[in-house]
Amino acid sequence: MFYLHIGSPVVGLVINVGTQVVGFRYVRRWGLLRWVFSGFVGGFAALLAVEMGYAFSAQAGLLESIGEIALSAMTYTALGYCYFHFINLGETARRIRILTELWESGDGLSRNEILERYDASHIVDVRLQRMINKKQIIVQNGRYYIGKPIMLYMARAIVIMKLVLLGRRGELH
Repeated sequence: MFYLHIGSPVVGLVINVGTQVVGFRYVRRWGLLRWVFSGFVGGFAALLAVEMGYAFSAQAGLLESIGEIALSAMTYTALGYCYFHFINLGETARRIRILTELWESGDGLSRNEILERYDASHIVDVRLQRMINKKQIIVQNGRYYIGKPIMLYMARAIVIMKLVLLGRRGELH
């Protein structure tokens, strides 16, 4: 049980990734973001189960157990944060997408072909429409407003994690 306790953040991450991969492949209607969140929660629940089991079996003191659970939870959260950005990198980074399209084209792409595919106004239009479709934003009288604020909450959580882990709000702050 001790080794499982020591590796509980990794156990949580494995369950996190497994939940996302299996869920996203077989229950597509949920979408990637919901599976990312579900995987994180599932991994965190597994971590807590392992840690609580160890705390009871080791008969450690209350403060010691709380400290160990907190350390494991922070480690898991940091691993989950890194994994989230690993996924995000492949999903949204233009550099990665351009490299992928160059690879898939076989004959390469000209600068004009790349610019046609990555026109800034087109990218903004596509992203806005995606957020409208998912009800993350709403349009009233030609102005955009926050609809379902889940992405806003996630963005705020990321800022808090950056403050805790990096001591700053982001790369530019």
